[in-house]
Amino acid sequence: MEIVPLIPIVLLSWAACLWHAYCYGSLGRLVRRQTASQGNTQSRQAVSIIIPVHDHSAYLRNCLPLLLGQDYEAPFEVIVVDQQSSDETLSLLEDLEQAYPHLLHTLCPASARDISMQRLALTLGVRLAQYDWVVFLQAGCQPADAHWLSAFTAPFDEQSDAVLGISVLEPSGRWRVRCMQFHRLWHQMMWLPSRQRTAPFHGDPACLAYRRSLFFQHQGFASSALLTSGAEALLLSHNVPAARCAVSIARDAILRQKAPHPRVWTRERTFFVETRHHQHHLLGTRLRYAARLLAPPLFLLSGVLLCWLSWPMWQVTAAVVALWFILALARQYSFHLTTQALGLPAYIFTLPLLRHRIPRWDIASWLRWRSTDKRTFRRKFV
Repeated sequence: MEIVPLIPIVLLSWAACLWHAYCYGSLGRLVRRQTASQGNTQSRQAVSIIIPVHDHSAYLRNCLPLLLGQDYEAPFEVIVVDQQSSDETLSLLEDLEQAYPHLLHTLCPASARDISMQRLALTLGVRLAQYDWVVFLQAGCQPADAHWLSAFTAPFDEQSDAVLGISVLEPSGRWRVRCMQFHRLWHQMMWLPSRQRTAPFHGDPACLAYRRSLFFQHQGFASSALLTSGAEALLLSHNVPAARCAVSIARDAILRQKAPHPRVWTRERTFFVETRHHQHHLLGTRLRYAARLLAPPLFLLSGVLLCWLSWPMWQVTAAVVALWFILALARQYSFHLTTQALGLPAYIFTLPLLRHRIPRWDIASWLRWRSTDKRTFRRKFV
């Protein structure tokens, strides 16, 4: 077998890997660009922040005063929707309402018809909101300081119907937390920068802004009422066109969360597979994702085969090794740009290991989804 036909394959697969390595830094460059332009903003919009909670009294006690004490120019309110908590959530909310007049709370009924409890909680919050811009936050999200709301609402304007935020897991020395953090960061690097080129198909459920008027125009979650999860992502994917979706990921707009329990993380990944089957605008993203996963093994296999067939021509082996070394440096540098911009620890030694675990995690999630009764992903009547 001649080595000449293998040379274009090696070079093309290496070029694809190098381009994907460059894309690792796209999220970091976007964060830096938005951070640098933070001061060039117009007047702020009035905002309603909606937080569904269930037995989150510890979070409310520690984080809710920081949200309520935001240094914000325009009016804003925080609406907490209690989903039948059994702890001291209700009494804590009543006490906080005495000190913060812009805090409101409501209760989810014990049963729901024709809609999941998650969607019911968000719908009740939107109905109670008095401002057109509503921000969906997950319980457990914590802003860095009192300027978070000003940073996050900077892209709010008349040309946008939705704004995507971002949340990162708090750094930890535990290996499992590092895996969760990397998995979330990897997928954020896939869908957030691509939002600049394609229609939105996904948003971080921890932080998503949406117009109240658009919510009622599309009858809320009518397009995905049968599902028990993925409310925010499908609301964005089904109703918001490409030109009407903005991104807000300046450094001060980034939220932090504690890492979930491993079982919760596994369940979230399985439910995301079901959500993905109902999202729109996925074809281009899936093709890019497949290319990102397939290009490295193609370069590795073709490079090894080229070295084997050309032996003992050491120049060919040296050229392949040099290409691999350049690629490894490019990956590390680009990934470091993103982690540094997000304030996360660098993956200097663990990047190759974790990067190769992504396909395993995705396949495991898909297998769990295939083996799970599909009624698990549908609404439950309680």
